[in-house]
Amino acid sequence: MGVTGGIDCKVVVTSGTLFQMATWNYSGLTRDIIEKGNAFQDENKTFFRGALNGGSITIHGYYDSAATPVATVIANCIDDTAVAGLKLYYSSSGYWGPSTSPAASIFVESVDGPSVDANGVAEIGFTMRVRDGYLDKLA
Repeated sequence: MGVTGGIDCKVVVTSGTLFQMATWNYSGLTRDIIEKGNAFQDENKTFFRGALNGGSITIHGYYDSAATPVATVIANCIDDTAVAGLKLYYSSSGYWGPSTSPAASIFVESVDGPSVDANGVAEIGFTMRVRDGYLDKLA
């Protein structure tokens, strides 16, 4: 069984590399479960399958105030527009991105930071939501 080191991880959007050596996390998929039956039944509960929740993505990296991709993603949050071309690399060539069937969209839920401490290294993070699909391992 092989393992993948995170040394080559990065986050890319259409306008360029958002973070080199970033930390990213995908919460995964969840399915809403709807209870079936009435409140007075004496039997085991049964359920309907509900809608699929595409999950959320959290990304943290070093803040570069001159970086176009960071400004673009902040603008996506302000303008409530989808993030274009999101790729979450887990190796030098392998990445996860929005599913193509169904076609998923990525929206910025929050901008976390920037923040800086006495060491002088500023960080920024984003929380994003997957809509109308999920993240898929594309390469």
